[in-house]
Amino acid sequence: MDSGTGEGYTHADHPALAHQLFAAYARAIRVRTLASVMGEQGLPETDRSFLAFGQRFEDGLLRQATSRTLEQSMDEGWKALRGLPRTELTRLSNDQIKRHLEEPADA
Repeated sequence: MDSGTGEGYTHADHPALAHQLFAAYARAIRVRTLASVMGEQGLPETDRSFLAFGQRFEDGLLRQATSRTLEQSMDEGWKALRGLPRTELTRLSNDQIKRHLEEPADA
């Protein structure tokens, strides 16, 4: 998968974003299973944020109704990651987090 992505092929941020999305979605699925046993209210806040991420990921990326560009898909991916704690975004650089996930100071 990585051999055809990234700078010179797609977008420089594409591989890191894809890896972070896959890792976060895998965790969301594990947390969903745990929540089915113990209930969502029994989960730590971080796990609940992954549950919410999973829903955003499925709604925004997996269930796309029409075709879209790579840039549009990447924008959806960044939006899906916005609710996760920054400490959990281990596959993104600090620069990527700052550019794509932090609110502008004048917003």
